[in-house]
Amino acid sequence: MIGKTMMAVAAVALAGTVALAGGPGRGDQHGRHGGQDRLMRLADELQLSDAQIAAMKEMRQADRQRNEARRDEAQALAKQWVALKDKGDTKGADRIQEQLTSMREEMRIRRLAERGKFKEILTPEQKEKLEQLKAERPRMGERRGRGGDARPDPER
Repeated sequence: MIGKTMMAVAAVALAGTVALAGGPGRGDQHGRHGGQDRLMRLADELQLSDAQIAAMKEMRQADRQRNEARRDEAQALAKQWVALKDKGDTKGADRIQEQLTSMREEMRIRRLAERGKFKEILTPEQKEKLEQLKAERPRMGERRGRGGDARPDPER
């Protein structure tokens, strides 16, 4: 019984880690290439030049490659966590959990830095338009019908 419970907890932890790492499932809610479609819609709305679009795609590809290794590492750690929990090694599992928490924080910081790099390719007018679009966009919780329960986006 405990083994099944731990597997469920580990699956949830792993799913969160993969989502934070920018795993392949991130755009699936909008179709197979949802992330690419969102970027191209944003490029259209901001009227990005071909050079800006190329730079944006290059940044995204580099970020994905960098995140892939971290995602694989997080998945391996999550499996170790499950094995340690099943053995009853709570100290070992706690050490793994600390590593996973640290990785999540690192990924959050990296995402913020990536957003900053994206803004560097924009003109002042495009930056202003981006801020306007963000102000008009519903917050995550509002899109899901939960009112304003979601944590605020630190970029807003």
